[in-house]
Amino acid sequence: MEKLAPNRKDFSAFIGQTFGELTILSVGEPLHDGSHSRNCYCRCSCGVELTRNFFHVKGGRVKSCGHLQREKARVHAKEMGLRGANKIRNVTTEAQSNSQSGIRNVYWIESEGRYVVSIKRNGKIFRARSSTLEGAIAKKEEILKEVELYLEQVKNDKKQNNDT
Repeated sequence: MEKLAPNRKDFSAFIGQTFGELTILSVGEPLHDGSHSRNCYCRCSCGVELTRNFFHVKGGRVKSCGHLQREKARVHAKEMGLRGANKIRNVTTEAQSNSQSGIRNVYWIESEGRYVVSIKRNGKIFRARSSTLEGAIAKKEEILKEVELYLEQVKNDKKQNNDT
C-alpha cells in the first residue's frame, strides 16, 4: 500500500455520507501545498448542490446550504411580527446601568444643558428635547404615541403594496 504525504490523505470513505443536511458527493485536493484545508462538493436535502469546506461539513459547523437558517428566521419573524418586536422593546422599560437619568431613552446633554429623548424604530429616529426631567418624561410619552402611529402607517403601507 502506497503511503500518502501528510496533507494527501484519502477521504474517499466519506463520499456518500450525510452530515446534517449535506451529503458529500466528492472531496477535493488540498487548497494549496502544505495545507490540510480542502473543499467538498455536497448536495443539500433541499436539492441544492454546493461547495463547502470539508472539515466544516464533517465537524458539523456547516449543516445545510443555508435553508435551515432562512427557515428559522422566517418562522421567528412571523411569530414576532411588527407588533411583537415593538412589545418586546417596550416591555424592557428599565434603563441601562450606565444611564444618568435612570429612564430609558432619556439622557442628559451637558453641552446643551438639557435632556434629550431619543427613540429609534424601523430605522427612523424620533427625538425631542426638554430642560427638565419631568418635561422629558412627558415628551417621551408623546413620542411613544407618535411611534405607534408611525408603525401603524408602515403596516398599512406594506398591506397596500402587497395588495397591488
